[in-house]
Amino acid sequence: MGKYIKYGIVILIIVIVATGIFLGIYFVSQVSAVYPPIKEYNFTLSVNDFEKKIIEIAEKEPNLNYFKQDTVGNLENGFAYYMEIVIKDKNTEIDYLVKYSDSKYNQQHLELKLIHAFDKLNNIGGYHIEDAGVKKLLETFYKEIVLKIERK
Repeated sequence: MGKYIKYGIVILIIVIVATGIFLGIYFVSQVSAVYPPIKEYNFTLSVNDFEKKIIEIAEKEPNLNYFKQDTVGNLENGFAYYMEIVIKDKNTEIDYLVKYSDSKYNQQHLELKLIHAFDKLNNIGGYHIEDAGVKKLLETFYKEIVLKIERK
């Protein structure tokens, strides 16, 4: 019986060490890192009104599609939503990921955060304003999305 206990202790030590190594690599490599948004926008409208505006823009612009990705949060702290917006033409295929939520205290105040911008055809973009091509993609986002949302 003593030999089985020794093997059990050795296996337990190996599992603990392996777990420690995995967690160290996981956090050092920033697999779970959350980047700050590239740009933040504020609008005087609700989440529902924002989504209606995106639908209106997509109906008028055949080169624009949107996909609601996820909902996070709860009733107590409020909800946030993720949406992918894709703008395609013969020279570009731009993919934007946005996170949006209304203020916990004012449902007519929407916070829109641009998380990433990538042009898949030209292989530019990223999660940071300094990444190659992001400033150009930000201009397109402003012209094609933000200005159209701001129009009454």
